Amino acid sequence: MIYIFRMKYSFLISMLLSIQAYGQDSDLLGQDFDLEVLPALFETATTFEELEAAVNDSTSDVNNLDLDGDGEVDYVLIQEEVDGETHVAFLRVAMAEDEYQDVATIEMEKKSSTTASFQIVGDAALYGEDYILEPEGGLVDISDNSEEASPGGTGGPSPYLNIPIAAVRVTICVGAYRPGYRAFRSPYGSGRRPMGFRPWRRHSRSAFRKRSSKRHRNSFRRTSNRRSSSAHNMQKKSHKSSAKATSKKSSTAKQNNSKTSAPKNSQKSSATKNQQPKSNSQKKSGSQQKKGGKQQKPRR
Repeated sequence: MIYIFRMKYSFLISMLLSIQAYGQDSDLLGQDFDLEVLPALFETATTFEELEAAVNDSTSDVNNLDLDGDGEVDYVLIQEEVDGETHVAFLRVAMAEDEYQDVATIEMEKKSSTTASFQIVGDAALYGEDYILEPEGGLVDISDNSEEASPGGTGGPSPYLNIPIAAVRVTICVGAYRPGYRAFRSPYGSGRRPMGFRPWRRHSRSAFRKRSSKRHRNSFRRTSNRRSSSAHNMQKKSHKSSAKATSKKSSTAKQNNSKTSAPKNSQKSSATKNQQPKSNSQKKSGSQQKKGGKQQKPRR
């Protein structure tokens, strides 16, 4: 019984330590924008314009970012770039005029007439290195025949040999590879919002994560490998970073460190005050007291 109790106790301690470590990692600002909710939005959004509207809807439970620290959730805009068969959609927050902070990228590259690589990549400043989400096999179905696949379902048989069958269909990708497609660039930015947009107050991180986790989809998984080198190069070339956003993370860490070290510093300062050097008058009076306090030996 004692052994079992010790095992349970040690398990609880390890759980608490892991929770504490997660809390430290939660200083990453990406914890306030749940990328794992995006696959749920892909099920209804057919264009990047519709996706931008969904991301900035308070009922979507995907966005809780407050990079400018005003207490209200930031508007996340989408700016898409195209280079041949490669598309990269940047999800960004306008920190000021012509100043942006990237949140994530949606990267896709056509592999065949029916498939394209598809990944959601979190920005390293917000999520750390190699935070990547992708469907099974890293491919989505982009065939024009809507009966071949459905969101999160199984793709139809490919007429091409040695080409993996895409398990997930993302309608945004289907439209992106149709003739006459135009890349979407949000008309909004710093101080410019859609007429019907109403910002909402930021929720606590724990409350937000509890709500957003209910919208995760099993059809996407984490990976550390980039599927498209051309998309990666486009991402690096057009990457936007704001010192205002990244300084918020560092200032939060500094505040946490200062709170931890404040009692020690105060104790040191108080101890230093109590151990101030004596003045010359105090030294003189002290020496006189010593002289006066000496006992004279009795004469015989």
